[in-house]
Amino acid sequence: QRRQEVEQTVNTIADEIDDVADQIETPEVRDRLKQAAAELREAPDLERAMETLAEARQSLNEGTDDQALALKTALAGLEDKLAQAPVGEGSTAEEQLRNLAEDAGSLSEADRAAAAERLQELADATAGTSTELANALENAANDVASGGNGDAVAAAADAVQAAGDRVQAQQDRAKASSAVRDAQQAVSDAQQQQQGQGQGQGQGQGQGQGQGQGQGQGQGQGQGQGQGQGQGQGQGQGQGGGGGGGGTGGGGASGQQPGSGQGSPRNGPAFGDKDAARDPSRSEIYNPTGGQRGDEVQVRFGVENPDGSVSGKTDGTGGLANVPLSPYTDRYADYQRSASDSLETLAIPASLRDLIRVYFTELEP
Repeated sequence: QRRQEVEQTVNTIADEIDDVADQIETPEVRDRLKQAAAELREAPDLERAMETLAEARQSLNEGTDDQALALKTALAGLEDKLAQAPVGEGSTAEEQLRNLAEDAGSLSEADRAAAAERLQELADATAGTSTELANALENAANDVASGGNGDAVAAAADAVQAAGDRVQAQQDRAKASSAVRDAQQAVSDAQQQQQGQGQGQGQGQGQGQGQGQGQGQGQGQGQGQGQGQGQGQGQGQGQGGGGGGGGTGGGGASGQQPGSGQGSPRNGPAFGDKDAARDPSRSEIYNPTGGQRGDEVQVRFGVENPDGSVSGKTDGTGGLANVPLSPYTDRYADYQRSASDSLETLAIPASLRDLIRVYFTELEP
């Protein structure tokens, strides 16, 4: 199907190039366009079609005539002047010069002088835009003035014709190059359309595969983690009242069911829940005062120095006798929040983040 689409696209573009080629007057330009259209129809894919068009456009641009614009200006001025004051019969500059060349031998002295003067004026007017035409017209003026047979005038007519052919060829190249450029754009649009279709198919396949894998992995991990955590914590945290047996395995159904709370003695003896050393909810921990200090006071040892001088000072933070304590359950939430914030803001390796989370999970009262 894609091959048929490519053939249809390149054939349509080739037909358009053929239509433009039929409008071209310059044989070599017309033939180059026809060749490009034929090669385009043989292109196996759009990439080769684009290469064919690029080669055709390059060859057309290589034949660009840099003097064509100047010649066009010179010819336009020559045609205008001869239309106002002709030197012979005819509607164009070339026709007038050819007729003058034929009549040169039979002109009267007055007509010969007038024609020579007029040709010299044309040469002078053309010199600024085309040296080639100016020289040809000057030679024609000298030929007529000297009573020549008109060969130089005929040569001037040939020069005008050649200049016109060059101008026409350049116009044809520009037209052909524009047609090839449009064809390149059409091929490029077709390429983008093909790529868009391919991406759409690739995305559809990728989404279907991703969903199937995600479901299979989620079920397997949930069951394995739930059972492993529920059993491990029930055995390791056997604490008399069963507070540690609560299954915290959030991965699956097995881990979410509460444990029996029967601690295994092989991991350590079970203690009663009234022991402050084992029950965090009944313990008290150090609560920093945030840098606040009391008054600085003098401290003396039991035996004073003979001179009665002060033996030491306190810094006002108190001693072990007045350490500020707070219930463990009141401070745990602050510690856990501070740790969580640090995990988000500090540059902590990923391998350590899970360890820190597990640590504070184990400290939970």
